[in-house]
Amino acid sequence: MTDNTFSITNTVTVPIRGAKKERVFLRVSDAHVAFAYPDDSQAEHEHAKKQTALWTQSGIAPIDAFKSFIALANDKKPDGVFLVGDMIDYYTASNVKYLAELLGELDSEYIYTWGNHENGSYGLPLPSNEEMRQTIAPLMHGCTDFYVKDHDDFLVVAIDNSGFDIDDTLLGRVEQVIATGRPIILLMHVPISTPEFDKVAWSTLDKDERTKPSAIKFAQMLRNSDNIVCIIAGHEHFAWCGEFAPGRYQYVSAPCFKRFVQEIRVVPREDKTNT
Repeated sequence: MTDNTFSITNTVTVPIRGAKKERVFLRVSDAHVAFAYPDDSQAEHEHAKKQTALWTQSGIAPIDAFKSFIALANDKKPDGVFLVGDMIDYYTASNVKYLAELLGELDSEYIYTWGNHENGSYGLPLPSNEEMRQTIAPLMHGCTDFYVKDHDDFLVVAIDNSGFDIDDTLLGRVEQVIATGRPIILLMHVPISTPEFDKVAWSTLDKDERTKPSAIKFAQMLRNSDNIVCIIAGHEHFAWCGEFAPGRYQYVSAPCFKRFVQEIRVVPREDKTNT
């Protein structure tokens, strides 16, 4: 009998200066949901079966893992849920529709950021990028590349960096929100490199064969911006945390299909002063 039990894997604490109360979030990434409805093509059914088998690595199928996460979130009732990309394994209209059905069971408000699998085919034909983004946009608050949620004491900013490129428009929008001086928790699928992370990482935003100069500029901007209090990323399929700048941490998650769920506690920061 399959054990579908899910629990919180670990908890990280994010202190924020000026925060008036504690807030709790749950985050997952890389669910890799693959699904076909009865009237879908044989090719879609075969592909969903093959990809489901590929990502069944912890005694639980990816869809069942995500359902178990939703049940856990509904039990814990966090202030919000972060879905950090690759929630579907490849693009089909059916995968997006089915993911929407699953998310309809989630009681908490969520923020969902684009990953490289959201518009990947991995064997099936794809429509235009515009059509794919229009289909998924309703699950991303209408915007697939940039979204800001104001929590009064801080901002949660979700961006699409899945193409290893940050175009001028997106770069400008990120610069504008950084310029506000507000504390920012940044959600993005692909993590940035650090000297320690580079020893184990296989694909980071600024050190990958697909990296564009704009992505390198963007990663450096994050390191130089003190109000980016932490980075929440996925993509690597293993868990890691470490400083991307002194005193500021990047949290990279293992995949949902490996039963990884991270709790993020945002707490008031108590600055010590000399007396």
